[in-house]
Amino acid sequence: MSKKILITTYGSLGDIHPFMALALELQRRGHHATIATSEPYRKKITDAGIGFVAARPGLDEGQTIPELMEKVMDSRTGTEYLFRKIIMPSLQESYSDLYEPAMESDLIITHPVAVTAPIVAEKLQKKWISSALCPASLWSIYDPPELSPVPSLGHLRKLGPRFQEAIMRLAKRITLSWVREVFEFREELGLPRGAHPMFEGQHSPWGCLAMFSPLLASPQIDWPVNTKATGFCFYDQLGEIALHPVTPQIDEAQKLQEFLDNGEPPIVFTLGSAAVFTAKDFYQQCLEAAVALKQRAVMLVGDRANLPQDVPPEIFVCDYAPHSELFPKAKLIVHHGGAGTTGQAMRAGKPMLVVPFSHDQPDNAARLERLGVASRLMRRRFSAARAITELQRLLGTSSYAKQAERMGNEVRRENGPANAANVVDAILEADTSNALK
Repeated sequence: MSKKILITTYGSLGDIHPFMALALELQRRGHHATIATSEPYRKKITDAGIGFVAARPGLDEGQTIPELMEKVMDSRTGTEYLFRKIIMPSLQESYSDLYEPAMESDLIITHPVAVTAPIVAEKLQKKWISSALCPASLWSIYDPPELSPVPSLGHLRKLGPRFQEAIMRLAKRITLSWVREVFEFREELGLPRGAHPMFEGQHSPWGCLAMFSPLLASPQIDWPVNTKATGFCFYDQLGEIALHPVTPQIDEAQKLQEFLDNGEPPIVFTLGSAAVFTAKDFYQQCLEAAVALKQRAVMLVGDRANLPQDVPPEIFVCDYAPHSELFPKAKLIVHHGGAGTTGQAMRAGKPMLVVPFSHDQPDNAARLERLGVASRLMRRRFSAARAITELQRLLGTSSYAKQAERMGNEVRRENGPANAANVVDAILEADTSNALK
């Protein structure tokens, strides 16, 4: 029987694409899926045949996207800025935007940053499923994340669960002031205080979709109740996005294909759809490294403002290319460690140099390194000289390519959208919260 499903998300393409893949699978099964997110994504989503609802927060008047991203992507204060300055001031507006679409829906799927979605679901007594696009959203004391503000804590994993539990308690105390407005808003609505919205409070008792490969993080006993590891949900057609710097060119794809067909596999350099706004000299440093190593390269620069100087013919520069089409043709991939790009690079089965900025990116980078498929350099330490050293090691050590190929074979066998949709169907049919037992 057809059901109405409301999906709430907020962020970059890495936060939008997985839910578009899921929405399309749900619609293939006869359901009606609607994505509630920022207005600039309206045309992209509706062009794909998916329902759309504009939901705040939005971009502040007078603030450009580069200015915003400079603050959001800061390695030490980016997450705090996101919650304090963007999410919290828009709680009432976001709740209002979601209320009527949620009332008309049979089930709600929530994103970790869409903090009002669980509140709406609870107020309306709707079935809902939480989600995690990366392991860091499912913080486990048995498989702890590497925190962006304090990456050195990653070296303390060996101290065990008791130490990690203390770190988690400290993190909860520190971040409690970031989200105090959530507790106040819940009180205004006549709801109980609830749990910390950045930790256990974001997860539904009905279930949680872990929308990444189990290779990146295997299920843990302290993950939220009824969590299902689905695998990545892939979608990477750019489409049209208002306010985004990328303007796809038809002849650009043709020229890229000609470049790929006429030479050895290149190194691909990309910063996704968010970190690219704060690229600064990243692509210039990458160009110098590629030239020094005498390697062909493809650079996805997002905007011509990031165009490096004196580009030789061995380097192809374009705004964007679908990762699912480009990455398999690469020799090696240099990226920022965002969840979407990480998934595409894993599926392509290529070695990686990961240059994380903030949020979940350092943790994703650390996990890829432990898998034996990547090396990593924090953005603040990135330079042409360091990139040359790491790229030489990755290219010169056959184990990276072999392990990456094995990883790619496994990820390609996963079917994230189908697995996630199976969970949705099970909960829609269930009468109790034991749906996933």
